[in-house]
Amino acid sequence: MPLTIDDLYILKVTDLREHCKTEGLKVGGNKAELIARLKEHLSPAASTVHDAGTPQASPSGRGGRRGRGRGRGESPGAEAAGPATAEEAKPQEETQGAKAVVDVDVAEQGQAAAKSLEDATVEEKRTPEEAHKEEEARKAEEARKAAEARKAEEACKAEEARKEEEARKAKEEARKAEEEVHRAEEARKAEKARKEEEACKAKEEAGKAEEEAHKTEEARKAEEAREAEEARKAEEVKRNAEDARKAEDARKSEEARKAEEARKIEDERRQAEEARKAEGAVKAAAAAAQAEEFARAEAAAKAEEAAKAEEVARAQAAAKDEEAAKAEAAAPPPPPPPPP
Repeated sequence: MPLTIDDLYILKVTDLREHCKTEGLKVGGNKAELIARLKEHLSPAASTVHDAGTPQASPSGRGGRRGRGRGRGESPGAEAAGPATAEEAKPQEETQGAKAVVDVDVAEQGQAAAKSLEDATVEEKRTPEEAHKEEEARKAEEARKAAEARKAEEACKAEEARKEEEARKAKEEARKAEEEVHRAEEARKAEKARKEEEACKAKEEAGKAEEEAHKTEEARKAEEAREAEEARKAEEVKRNAEDARKAEDARKSEEARKAEEARKIEDERRQAEEARKAEGAVKAAAAAAQAEEFARAEAAAKAEEAAKAEEVARAQAAAKDEEAAKAEAAAPPPPPPPPP
């Protein structure tokens, strides 16, 4: 089903923008601008549909007006056009008749000329007086016929002028009637445009009221959503506080447990340290006794070594003395000193 101008006022802004997009128009602006844009786009199509749906007036003349009356689709200009056309046709027919009379007169003049030619051939056989009389009669007849033809031509021209004047007056009346029809049509269009504008304003006001109601509903929903969000956040804060409290209790319990474990570990370590210290003291005493005994043994060994060394030294000294004595005994006597 095609879109009409009346449909534009009951559509929403989103639908109007969708139709603008479909028709290749701009989609920006408010509802009134969108309606004006689509209305301007659809106006040629609407006028074409209106012209196609308006019936044409039949050229029935004045009898048709008296017999059937004017229909809904007929206009006064169409009624005036019929008689004007008929009045224009009558002078044309009468003018053609007058021209036919003139043609007949011309043919008669030709026949008269042919007859005069025949008379000229016979004239040679007649006397001059008879020929003169016949010539005078012929000229008078020709003059009479020429006068009649001239009068007929003048009458035809006068009739043509009269009918042309009547046709001009009929055309002038038809033009005035057409102007009246045009003014009436312009007034009807202006009234229709005014009513359409009023309907457009009323629908625009209704649309604004609907938009205001829609905005109010949206604001109410937004307020409800905000309150629900605040309630959710409060509940979430409460739940987070409860979780934090539970976590703090769990942390304190864990810290107490860890402190107890640390205390136990410290006690065990201290006890182990004391045991280690006691064991170290025992080991140190044993080591000190062992060291003292080792020192006494080493001192005895050193004293024994010292005695042995002293004994060896005395033996070596005695051996050296003995060797020296042997050497002295075995040595030759010294030479006597030289004489002075």
